Amino acid sequence: FNHNPKHFKSQYLLGPKKLADINQFLSRSKIDIVFINVPQITSLQFANLSSLWKRYVIDRYVLVLTIFRLHASSKEAKLQVARLMVALIKNRIDQNCLPWYLRGQDGLERASVNRQNVRRRNLSSHLPLISVIGYTNCGKTTLIKSLTRSHKLKPRENKLFATTEASSHFGTLKNDVPCIYNDTVGFISNLPHTLVDAFTASFEEISSSQMIVLITDISHPDWSSQMGVVDNTIGDMLKRMPSKMSCAPTHSWVKQTQVGKGGSELTVEKDSVIRVFNKCDKVTASELEERLDCVSSKLGDKDYLLTTATTGKGVADVVDNIYHRLCASGFLIEQTVIVPSYRSEEYKFLKENAHFQSEESIGPSETELVERVELRVVLHHTVLRKFAALFPLNALSKGVFRGVSSPGLADTRV
Repeated sequence: FNHNPKHFKSQYLLGPKKLADINQFLSRSKIDIVFINVPQITSLQFANLSSLWKRYVIDRYVLVLTIFRLHASSKEAKLQVARLMVALIKNRIDQNCLPWYLRGQDGLERASVNRQNVRRRNLSSHLPLISVIGYTNCGKTTLIKSLTRSHKLKPRENKLFATTEASSHFGTLKNDVPCIYNDTVGFISNLPHTLVDAFTASFEEISSSQMIVLITDISHPDWSSQMGVVDNTIGDMLKRMPSKMSCAPTHSWVKQTQVGKGGSELTVEKDSVIRVFNKCDKVTASELEERLDCVSSKLGDKDYLLTTATTGKGVADVVDNIYHRLCASGFLIEQTVIVPSYRSEEYKFLKENAHFQSEESIGPSETELVERVELRVVLHHTVLRKFAALFPLNALSKGVFRGVSSPGLADTRV
């Protein structure tokens, strides 16, 4: 049944004729639950409709909350759902009769501190953090499974909110550079603001990422609308959580832009967002071409990748794209450096803190009296600074001190 927006503020939500039609329909059916497709009905509307129809009435808020409750696995996720359920019940019965263990927020505050500690450890490890975000059921977990080749991940096919909390998974990029992929809670249209505020763990994880993989299910009939929901939610997130997002590390996917006198706003760093269209195998070639033409007209370019995460098709392109963008941003640096020997402190430092692409002995020769080692390495930009501070006489360090730094640091040979 369709509903008329002009009745949304009435005590029954629907008009008299629509209520009569639904009454007649329910009288000859075995339906137990009536779903009202609005963000959230009032307590009065809930009570009136439940009494009228003798059925349990739910809205989008309760539907999403129920899905979260069914899929919640960690203590934190269960506690978040419990708080929201209690708040909903409390609002409807309008009396404070909660047990003591549901009144406080100590559990959630401790969980939030734990998440912050995990993020700090991730940042101190100098590993690239890549968050995969998108509309619910677009294939985020399946893509991460393909990116990490993990057998532990068990994506749930065609289930909304199969992921109810952010989680981190180790993977590798080009040249076997290790990284961390963040799986996040899927977006959904018309999600009530109170629900958005409660499930902020995903947003906190996203804020500390260097790269974002923004995935869209191109096979979905409503793919364009879903893509718009995600884009709009990201914009809303940047406006609603400035204190959390402004703490994002250097080379984050968000940047702080000065506005007016003393003002600032958070915006997206375009080069740090990789747009991926998934499930390409579920549409015909002509349908895919037509939809991609629409994408190009919306975005103004063809800067996107195509994948079929279930088979792994296109996943290698995602890995390479992430790696090259991290290098272009200066977060990762590819560098050739020459060290005195395999036993030198420079070699030991790079062996522990950088990722070797190749190593080769040089000399002795007519011009080189001692044997040295030429290394081709990939290292984090802060590791490069630390190397320069520890070994100032190395030619690579001299380049750093001269300001020849990432990106585009010239190869250093002495």
